[in-house]
Amino acid sequence: MLRLSCLLLCVCGLTACAETDPYTRNYTWQPTGANANNIAVQVANKNDLIRGRGATRSDGIESVSPVTRLYEGKTAPLPITSSRGL
Repeated sequence: MLRLSCLLLCVCGLTACAETDPYTRNYTWQPTGANANNIAVQVANKNDLIRGRGATRSDGIESVSPVTRLYEGKTAPLPITSSRGL
């Protein structure tokens, strides 16, 4: 009899667990999908959300000279700057 009463007490106690779940309470924050809606409003082409697209132009020619200097070890020294705002 003692085991049965303990079992019933545990079962009755566990039924209240659903009320403590933060996603099921009415007075707490609920996920609404607002972030996805904001991103969808900001894109120019709605198809970009499904599949991206490449760049229409390339700056490869401008990048060749600095990369070549880096590989050859002929990098330019950094300018001397001050963080004091002088």
